[in-house]
Amino acid sequence: MIPWELGSLMKLVGLELGINNLTGVIPASFGNISSLRYFLVEENKLMGTIPHELGRLKRLTVFNVDLNNLSGEIPLSLYNMSSMRSFSVIVNHFKGTLPPNIGCTLPNLQHFVMGGNEFSGMIPASFANATRLQLLDVIGNGFFGQVPTSLGSLPDLRKLGLDDNSLGNYSANSLDFIPSLINCSQLENLGFGLNKFGGALPNSIANLSTRLTMLYLEVNQISGNIPATLENLVNLMTLSMSDNLFTGDIPASLGKLRNLQALHLNENTLSGKIPSSMGNLTRMFELYLDHNRRNYGGDNGGIEIEVEEDSNNFENRNRISAHLQKCLVSILQIGLACSEESPNERINIGDVTRELQHIRKAYLDVDIRGQRNSAAAALPSVAAPFASSFPGPAAQRLPRGTPSPTPAACELSFPACEIVGCVNLSPQAQLQPGRQAQSRCW
Repeated sequence: MIPWELGSLMKLVGLELGINNLTGVIPASFGNISSLRYFLVEENKLMGTIPHELGRLKRLTVFNVDLNNLSGEIPLSLYNMSSMRSFSVIVNHFKGTLPPNIGCTLPNLQHFVMGGNEFSGMIPASFANATRLQLLDVIGNGFFGQVPTSLGSLPDLRKLGLDDNSLGNYSANSLDFIPSLINCSQLENLGFGLNKFGGALPNSIANLSTRLTMLYLEVNQISGNIPATLENLVNLMTLSMSDNLFTGDIPASLGKLRNLQALHLNENTLSGKIPSSMGNLTRMFELYLDHNRRNYGGDNGGIEIEVEEDSNNFENRNRISAHLQKCLVSILQIGLACSEESPNERINIGDVTRELQHIRKAYLDVDIRGQRNSAAAALPSVAAPFASSFPGPAAQRLPRGTPSPTPAACELSFPACEIVGCVNLSPQAQLQPGRQAQSRCW
C-alpha cells in the first residue's frame, strides 16, 4: 500500500511509484503536496477512485495512473488544471463523459490518453483549443456521435486514435472529419477502425500528411472504390482497410508505396486481379486479401487467382491440423507478449484486441456461405475466453524479435478461404516501434 504519510512531504516535486505491486487506494493526503508536478503510479494494482483532493495540485503537469484497477469518474477538478501537459489513464475501469470545455481548461495539454476504459459521450470539439496537443487517444471506449472537424486545427497532432468506439452512424457524411485533418501536417498515426463509419472515403484522404505511417480504418461500413491517390501517402507502413464494403479493383498505384509493410484488404468485395505492381513492395510482411469473393451467382466478385486444387481429403485434414497449431502458437505469443517484464517491450492492449479478432475470424466465425469453418470446433475454449479478458484496445506493438509462425508458401488452406492470404512472418521480419503487429492464422 502507499503510505498516506507521504502526503506530508510539502516540498515534493515528483512522485513516481510506477511498475510495482502496490495495492490499496491513492491516498487523499497527496492533495496537500502543493509543489507536486509529476504524479506517476502506473502499472500497479491500485483500486478505488481518484481522490478529488488531487484537484488542488495546481502545478501538476504529468498525471499517469495507467494499468491499474481504478474506477469511477475522473474528478472534474483534474480537468481544470491549466498546467497539465500529459494526462494518461489507460486500461482501468473509468467511466463518465468529458467536459465540453476540456480544451479550454487544459490549454497546455500535449498528451491525452484514456484508452481501454468505459468513457462515453461525444468527443469535445474544444480539444482544438489545446493547440499544443500531439497525442489524442480515446481507443476502446464508448464514445459516439460525429468526430469534430475542429481537430483539424491542431498543428502539432501526431497521433489520433479513435478506434473501437461507436463513432459515426453509417451515414455518407460520417467521414466528414477527414478533410479537416489535411491541416495536421505532423500527423503520423491515424486510427478510426471498429466504429460505425459509412459512405465512401473522401478523396482528400490522399492529401493527409506525407508523414503518415499508420492508417487504420478496418471494421466499418465504408464503401466505394479504394482511392488510387493513396499513393501520395509515401511513408505509409501499415494500411488496414479490412472488413468494410469496398468494391472494384485493387489500385495498381498502391505498388508505389515502397515503405508499405502491412496491407490488409480482406473481408471486402474487391474484384479483378492482384496488380503485378505489388511485387514492388519488397518491405511487405503482411498481405491480407482473403474473403473478398462474396457473390456466387456468376463470375462477379472475387479476386482472380490461380490455385492448384487438392483433391486429397486426408492431406487437407493434415493441413488444417498444421494451421491449428500455428493459430495456437499465435495465441501463446500474445500471452507471452503481455507478460514481458519490461513495459517498453510489452504488447499494448490495442494490438491484443486486433490479434484476437483476426484469430477469431480465421477459426471461429462462420464462412460466407453460412458454414462454420472446418477448424472452428477445435478452439472454442481457447480463443473466446482469452479475448473476453481484455477491455478494449489502446494501441501499439509486440516486443521486438518475437518469432512468429512462417507459412511455407501462399496456399489455400480452408474451404472458407476464397483467395490466398500471403504473409511472411519470419523471425527476421522484426517489428519496429509503433508498428501494428499481427500474427495472422491460416
